[in-house]
Amino acid sequence: MVTDFDLNIGTGKGTINLNEYSFIEFKTNIGTGQTNIDFSGVNSQKATVDFEVGTGQLVLKNVGNANLSSLSGSFGTGSVDIDFGDGITQTEMFSKINGGTGKELIVKKLTKMKSTNQKITILPNKK
Repeated sequence: MVTDFDLNIGTGKGTINLNEYSFIEFKTNIGTGQTNIDFSGVNSQKATVDFEVGTGQLVLKNVGNANLSSLSGSFGTGSVDIDFGDGITQTEMFSKINGGTGKELIVKKLTKMKSTNQKITILPNKK
């Protein structure tokens, strides 16, 4: 079953494992909450992930399995941790992440991507 996800977390905590789901679009908006999203299963569909983080924390695990054509998002004073894992399925992906005054953006295992066209651009928020 192919599913689209639209996840909004205010001040709570959430853990989502997408091991058994194929998706085309995943959107998440996190206020002050903490969210862990694990893309453990290989997504059979080309997909996009878009996130917004205020003062909260977002951890994306095994992003290499998600078969993404696009990974984009922004964060304010919060933090974002992106771990591509070992299961790289996509050969090309666009990524744009706008960073505010947040603590950090951590990108792990991006060097294992198959294509040299992969890059992440971090831009300051414009107010």
